[in-house]
Amino acid sequence: MERWEQHSLIWRLISFILAFVVAYLLFIADEHDNLNPRIGIGYPTSQSNAAAFF
Repeated sequence: MERWEQHSLIWRLISFILAFVVAYLLFIADEHDNLNPRIGIGYPTSQSNAAAFF
């Protein structure tokens, strides 16, 4: 049971981080991108903005 609880906790942490990254790319990065405000996930502009932010 202890191993399963640790495994579940790790997956909760990973899913929370992924949700935060997706929310950042969808909302925050779009507002701060002056050249192309309607970028999507996977474009170099959104990735460069996320890298510069972190």
